[in-house]
Amino acid sequence: MSRLDLRAAGLSVALCAVMGCSKDAAKTDASAAAPASACSPEHTVVEDGGFCVKIPKTWEAQPPQKDDPTRLSFSWFRKGEGGIFVVNVHTKETLPADMNTMIGTPRGSTPTVTQGEIAGGKGKWISSVDGKSGVVEVAVTGPKGLIRCGVSGAPDSLEKSLELCKTILPL
Repeated sequence: MSRLDLRAAGLSVALCAVMGCSKDAAKTDASAAAPASACSPEHTVVEDGGFCVKIPKTWEAQPPQKDDPTRLSFSWFRKGEGGIFVVNVHTKETLPADMNTMIGTPRGSTPTVTQGEIAGGKGKWISSVDGKSGVVEVAVTGPKGLIRCGVSGAPDSLEKSLELCKTILPL
């Protein structure tokens, strides 16, 4: 529950105390203020980005970075594994009809491409692997823009990254 929801619930209870409402009325008002979230307790909630994602507990969050006026980056240092996991929120982008436009195809390559939907149809993912290397991209429509998670590298490392990116849910 956000701070605004807690304040609304607290105000509702305070008004009932002053005005003489029943306890049931206070409970109803407080529960109505809290929207249902698809995020599970295993998700890390990123309020500023408008999303949640399942980040391993050993990873360390880095300060958000605003690379340009239309993109905000959130990253986690993979403690014990090396490298950084990054999720970007693009405020001026929308979910493309064709995910192939997000990854392109390397020249002279004939990759194996798989793709699908996530987040109840609010997002899409694509994986393109040619045997030596590959790229995965996940895009989810969120309240603050298009939430994107993309990784490139050796095929054996892409599967874990794709599964992690696919845990992104909008708030």
